[in-house]
Amino acid sequence: MIVAQLRLNFGQRPGVAREELREALDGFRAIGERWGVGFTLSALGDMAAAQGEFQDAVTWQREALALVREVGIREDLPQLEMKLAHQLWLAGDRTEARRMLKQARESAEEVGLSEVLASVEYGYATIAREEGSLEEARERMARAARLIDNSAHMTQFRAMTRSTQALIEGAAGNLAAAHDLHRGAVEMAVDSLDAPVMAQVLVGVADYAVRIGDPARAAMLLGAADAVRGAPDRSMPDTDRITVLARSALGDAGYERAYDSGTSVTMATAVEATGLRPAT
Repeated sequence: MIVAQLRLNFGQRPGVAREELREALDGFRAIGERWGVGFTLSALGDMAAAQGEFQDAVTWQREALALVREVGIREDLPQLEMKLAHQLWLAGDRTEARRMLKQARESAEEVGLSEVLASVEYGYATIAREEGSLEEARERMARAARLIDNSAHMTQFRAMTRSTQALIEGAAGNLAAAHDLHRGAVEMAVDSLDAPVMAQVLVGVADYAVRIGDPARAAMLLGAADAVRGAPDRSMPDTDRITVLARSALGDAGYERAYDSGTSVTMATAVEATGLRPAT
């Protein structure tokens, strides 16, 4: 299980990791190790969501949550509940997604850890942004940022938080603020050494590129995100929206050329690829 997670964190193609997770699942089930079964199922659920198989992701995440709840590790519950809420949202079950988010918040308040509370605020903000409720999203992301900004051990989450704040400001038309937040997010993502986090941040910068009238860079950055991650991720709705806008501006052939030009980008060259100036 750990080796599979490392493969994903370093942006290797997911096929081998998926097989290793299935092997881990069989082993954990054979010895009755519920925590291991639960977290392996959760990882497989995340991979299913990345492939666009949202209903399968929900099924696996529900089983994972039930097992971890049985084990009684309260600190892990809010994160799994938030994952399930997002995957329910992607599957189209908005009512159940909101119920699960509420459950995640209640679990986080019981635990009381700042990073756990921050992750739930992040989940609420993500859904609010996708609904167009930008003020709610902005307020919740600000709370999430305050909860984790003083932590030296949350580089990945701080990068994701900055990127989401940048997306909110971009949607609100505050492009100067969006620029500086995106640049900060990219720099944090480099420090994180986490390929999926960098990929998420690059998708955010692609949104900024579209908004300032540079669809070719947006398409290139989408290609870079998939290259750094090792595969596309269908669980990020922003990607489809940006793809439609960039393809409309460039045409199919122009979009494919720009996208392909990003596939050589690596973690080491990602900052340069964004074209963002140092934050002012």
